[in-house]
Amino acid sequence: MHERTPYQQLQPEERLTIASLHLQGSSIRAMARILRRSPAT
Repeated sequence: MHERTPYQQLQPEERLTIASLHLQGSSIRAMARILRRSPAT
């Protein structure tokens, strides 16, 4: 069996940042880069 990497859910502050960036028209990749998260998150 493969060991799974533990993951961390988005924090409320990160969700607010994503909402704000979305309203500004930022791309998913740009948001991920700012949050230092994978774009798949």
